[in-house]
Order: sequence, then structure tokens, then C-alpha cells
Amino acid sequence: MIIWKINRGEIGKTGIFRKFHSATQVDKEGSDLGAMDAKLLQKIEELTLYMIQIDERSQQLEKENQKLKEQISDKIPPSSKMN
Repeated sequence: MIIWKINRGEIGKTGIFRKFHSATQVDKEGSDLGAMDAKLLQKIEELTLYMIQIDERSQQLEKENQKLKEQISDKIPPSSKMN
């Protein structure tokens, strides 16, 4: 399950956080701090879940990589192995 997917082509055009006002707009018009806090907390939760997901995937890939290394090691004759 992918929680947050970035379309890299859109970052420069629209920005990552489309739900947030730009710094310039906040300077000119102000901001509702309660609404901004709620949005920020939501984004923190999304990013935390995304980081957990990435960490789980990384661990899975490390295990797969180790198994492949072991399979390769088992197939290489001892005289051919490098120290």
C-alpha cells in the first residue's frame, strides 16, 4: 500500500503540499493556525507511515539480497572465491 506517491514532474509546477498556502500568501493574508496545525499533523502522520513502509520494504530487500548472496556463494567453487 503506497500512502504517498510523488509525481516528480509536478513538484516544480504545483509543489508537493498543495493543501498548504505558500509562505508569500501566509505573509500577506495570514493563516488559520488551528487549520494549519491539523494539516501539518495529518502530513506528519502520512510521512511517518510512509517511512515505516519504506523501512519494512528495505528490510525485506536486505533479506532477499542475503539469500541471493548465499545462493551465489553456494554455487561458486571454493577455489574461485575471493577473500
